[in-house]
Amino acid sequence: MLVKAPSVYPYWYDEYDAQIEDYAGEYGLDFYNFLDVAEEIGIDYSTDTYDEGLHLNLSGGTKLSTYFAQILSEEYDLTDYRTDEEVSAIYDEKLAQYDAAAAE
Repeated sequence: MLVKAPSVYPYWYDEYDAQIEDYAGEYGLDFYNFLDVAEEIGIDYSTDTYDEGLHLNLSGGTKLSTYFAQILSEEYDLTDYRTDEEVSAIYDEKLAQYDAAAAE
């Protein structure tokens, strides 16, 4: 799977898209260009990036992740581990570590 995250720059030319689509086709990969649906996702480059449009911040990342999760759940046969107690415990531990690091 190949993904182009939404960003303002560097500018993403149609030629780049064509090259990635050709590569994906050659190797049987899916390609998602989220530039094309940034507005649908709700990306506001003035508030959802921390560097004026180059990288998504937590808000932008959350919007993109939520949108992408819907695609993954509809298009791929993925197992939902949210109700698995062992996996939930590992997730909770990692989240606590992340929260502690963020608080420093």
